[in-house]
Amino acid sequence: MATLEYVASGTSHMRILNNALMSRPHIVNKINEYFVDLNNKNNHKFSLLFNAFTEREFGKRFKDNYASAVHSIHADSGGLQIITQGKSITPELKDQVYKTQAQYSDIAMCFDEIPIGVVGGRSDRNDTSGRFFDRDNLEQFARETGKNIKRQIEIILDEKSAAKPMIIAQGNDYESYMSWVDYIMKEIPSSYHKHIGGIAMGAAALGTGPLEDIERAAYATKLPFQMENPYIHILGVGSIRRLLPYIALAKSGYYPENIHISYDSTTHTSGASMGLYFLDTGMSITRTFNEDYAVLYNDINVKYNLASKGIDIHTFHSAINSNSAYYSNKATGEVDDEKMEIFFHCIIGYISSSISNFTKKIDRCLNSKSYIVNVATEHNVFKEINSLTNMKDIDDFLHWMNNYGSSTKSKRISGIKPSTLDNFFGV
Repeated sequence: MATLEYVASGTSHMRILNNALMSRPHIVNKINEYFVDLNNKNNHKFSLLFNAFTEREFGKRFKDNYASAVHSIHADSGGLQIITQGKSITPELKDQVYKTQAQYSDIAMCFDEIPIGVVGGRSDRNDTSGRFFDRDNLEQFARETGKNIKRQIEIILDEKSAAKPMIIAQGNDYESYMSWVDYIMKEIPSSYHKHIGGIAMGAAALGTGPLEDIERAAYATKLPFQMENPYIHILGVGSIRRLLPYIALAKSGYYPENIHISYDSTTHTSGASMGLYFLDTGMSITRTFNEDYAVLYNDINVKYNLASKGIDIHTFHSAINSNSAYYSNKATGEVDDEKMEIFFHCIIGYISSSISNFTKKIDRCLNSKSYIVNVATEHNVFKEINSLTNMKDIDDFLHWMNNYGSSTKSKRISGIKPSTLDNFFGV
């Protein structure tokens, strides 16, 4: 059976790296008890992610304080954040990111040179309008990405690190995804291949609709780099609908039985900050105390027995709607250790319980065809997901594309380069 891994991103929402906490290992150990529980829950592993550019200092704190309690530590390259801050991605900056990844992570995302063109000069990374797939320069971008990975592995080896980079695959259809990975591998010596962690399926040149999610899921294990123990990562996905294609293909036998599927999400780690909680579906809460807090408290209490820790529903409400002011005196800087421990039981209990509920639902989908079909029906993708549960190989999928592709909702990047702006906008 497939192994699944929930990778928690947006960890600043969890408040687990502040200086006051770092000097109190007994409270860090309490947090680790939640992580150990998640790492042994359902059919999921639990990991943490940091950004090796914007959150460089997170890496050491993760490794020193939480590595023993989680499955692995993932490090993004920070390429998007470098660009949005108006900085240039220089060789020196890349090397620093690679060194940070080597020192503090187990799984390290590569710098990918995305094969897109932008109409008008600007476009958000996941925007599907105002951009087009740059097929003409696919080979150039792919080979540059391959060179990035080669250098990344060199730094990892220099640091005597066991970190493994992930190839981010980009494309606009099956053929271009295949070509992308083929060009990348031509730039990486065969002796380095064993140091690669797996494939991360990029969306930037394809799109983010239900059809595109299904395509990426189907292409992931058919690309011209596959490992004895295949590993695919799904970038930035924390919704069941977007995970369903991968679960359906794992259920059908389309994927190898020993496949490892990880996915990173900020959806649940930010829950206490954003007023969101996953029970059987997502639920929203306000800062004002109401009946929803009984639902939350009772669900979390069943798993983590908050009541035995002296935390009643009103204490819980107060803690999750607060910050470090809950346990520290702003004027003196003095910290109340007992209140800090209560605060983290509430915040980490809230986040861990939400993640546990989410992963439990994913696991039920993996274990039962009738359940995954029911969930697909909830998300209005019954026809598509039901058909995927019978798929065995790429020929089946290409046949599926011919029969279902045109009727499946799509949010696709244009595969046609506009000859002029007027033509692009239809004026």
